[in-house]
Amino acid sequence: MTSVVYELARKPTINLVKLIIGRYMVKYGRGISAKVLTELLFLTLYTDNERLLNTPRIRIPEGFRIRSKGLYLPINKLLKRLGAYDEGAVIRVGDKYYVKNPEEVFKEAYDELTKNGLRELAEYATRVVDVYGGYGEEELTRLGEDILKLTPMIKAVSFNMDLDVFIEAKKTLRMVLESGEYVDEVELYPDLFKEREGD
Repeated sequence: MTSVVYELARKPTINLVKLIIGRYMVKYGRGISAKVLTELLFLTLYTDNERLLNTPRIRIPEGFRIRSKGLYLPINKLLKRLGAYDEGAVIRVGDKYYVKNPEEVFKEAYDELTKNGLRELAEYATRVVDVYGGYGEEELTRLGEDILKLTPMIKAVSFNMDLDVFIEAKKTLRMVLESGEYVDEVELYPDLFKEREGD
């Protein structure tokens, strides 16, 4: 039975991003890069103590993709789409993201997520920043790749694949290998092959 994974609405998504940026600035005294923010969001949504979840805790309105340098999430596009810049919730300077009054913003975002029934998400996101926020970009990238078991060959084969499709494909492939049965790869990975129709 497939479990239902809900997608965060606009405001809770902004609050999750604000919580991570605010906590990061309080803890480390600097703006957060797009890469670090991407990896911390991945750890928040897809892991439990460095163990990959079969399905994300909850989805945000933009998907992660697998690239040669690890995971990619179009943070700038996501924040523009949500209107986070328009309302001044998040400030972008170069490749870094900031919030004004980070300690206050963190507390407000935490409280808002809690009011929306997302206290566990807020708590886990806070813990992720506290534990992993001090890692450098390369170290976080390696951690994400280790959790996903992304070898160079797997990254090459799955380049630009949606992360949810990749996780589902890995899960299905493991089941097939354990059963020893034959299946057609197009039937096994319909989401992977539908993008290539007509090539």
